[in-house]
Amino acid sequence: MYRLLIVDDEDVALRGLCDFVDWKSLGYEVAATAYTVDEALKEVGKGNIDVVLTDIELEEESGLDLVRRLRESNPEIRSVILTGHEKFEYARSALRYDTFDFLTKPVQFDALAKTFLALAKTLERERSDMKMKDDYLHLRRTAFLNSLAAEKGVYNDEEAGILSIETKGCMLLARIRMDSTSSDAEGMKAGKDMLSSAILLNTPEGVNKELFENSVSEYSYLVYNIDEQTFIDILSSVSGCLDFPVHIGVSRYFYHISELSNAYQQAGNALDYCVLQHQSENIALYRNIHGMVGENIISEDVAMEINEALCGKDIKEIENITRREMVQMYKGTGSLNYLYSFCIEFHIIADHFLRRYVIGYSGGDILDSIRNIVRCNDLNALLKYNREYIFQMKDLLEQAVVYASDTVYQIQTYINEHYSENISLQTLADQFFLHPNYLSRLFQEKTGHNFIDYLTQVRVEKSKRLLSDTGFNMYDISQMVGYSTPNYFSKVFKASTGMTPKQWRDKSRNRGRNS
Repeated sequence: MYRLLIVDDEDVALRGLCDFVDWKSLGYEVAATAYTVDEALKEVGKGNIDVVLTDIELEEESGLDLVRRLRESNPEIRSVILTGHEKFEYARSALRYDTFDFLTKPVQFDALAKTFLALAKTLERERSDMKMKDDYLHLRRTAFLNSLAAEKGVYNDEEAGILSIETKGCMLLARIRMDSTSSDAEGMKAGKDMLSSAILLNTPEGVNKELFENSVSEYSYLVYNIDEQTFIDILSSVSGCLDFPVHIGVSRYFYHISELSNAYQQAGNALDYCVLQHQSENIALYRNIHGMVGENIISEDVAMEINEALCGKDIKEIENITRREMVQMYKGTGSLNYLYSFCIEFHIIADHFLRRYVIGYSGGDILDSIRNIVRCNDLNALLKYNREYIFQMKDLLEQAVVYASDTVYQIQTYINEHYSENISLQTLADQFFLHPNYLSRLFQEKTGHNFIDYLTQVRVEKSKRLLSDTGFNMYDISQMVGYSTPNYFSKVFKASTGMTPKQWRDKSRNRGRNS
């Protein structure tokens, strides 16, 4: 229902419009009435008006004055003017105030119904367009921040300005990870919605923030110009609102958005430490643990290789991979410190896997692991310790239930939420800690489609809705569904549907007019 304000200085006319028109059948409710322009503006100021129906002749100021002032202060409110026959040409001057239509007195119900039904359709389309624009802006902001965080793009101050992202301030970044053993794949989205709602609910009014999803089970939460303890209190409140466990890592302060990648890494290191420390406290600050962690030693390729061996429950292969890397690393550096870091990071990778796929697994103690690792005083001792650790995992790995359909469902969900971004097979491999070749085979096996075909299908279906339900131009639509140029978008769309985007839009609109 759209909320209607009726303005007329004649009581009989005002009551007649309120009582003898079935506004509900037209999609409206009379939210308020007014006799003067001042009264009307007071009602508008309460924030509950979508449409104003006003007589052109009012005491003191006219209905034209009202629509002019509304155009200046509340351009989103649409207006319809009532006018006598002799004033009709005069009322046309209101066109410059974007008045929707004019109705002559005495009002004929058929004419009124036609006008307000048409206005309802216009409002519906405008709201749909506005939601699309908001969704598109959100997608672009998320892509921009994720690109900065992962160092996959060059910082662009102009783009930050276009997206209204504040670039300077005293900033802190938290990475909040849901415990994936707390819900199945279908419950993951509900959990993420609950988490984002808890963050928004517990962030005090006036605190500038950015919230962006950076993986299937994690949100990044950036705040500006608040002290660290206040941020910790907010995060504790967020955690207390949830009915599933989360782990949280917090960066040090940083002062420009271009430094986001470093803060993201810090928060990630703190998060990993928090997950592994096996204590009741679920928030870790990088400033407290930075001496215990350093830059990642294990490359993404090796991490995915290890994860694939974990998925296959191949104990021997896990040992071969880690032994190979440790021997090469020691030959290249001659330093045990690198090997200590390698072993700790390997524990983190294995722990992530076990938490995800072994029901009831609650993790190990990072401090105990570190103590055992640093007691090793040469390469052979570290290799022996690592081998024993791996074979201790054997029983746990046997219990692991790696739901391929679950993983594919999460991949599909990720594509459906990030289709506007530059998604590649490598992007998904990084997100899900799987080798690209393995992920490609798994996706094809479980869905019957290869990754590119599925992504194209999602993008084309999204673009069909945009073409049918909005007035966006081709450039905007191509950007909104993840294509860099309208020409390439048109080529892909035609290959999928047999029509160009323009032909699809024309056909859709003709169908709408004939229905």
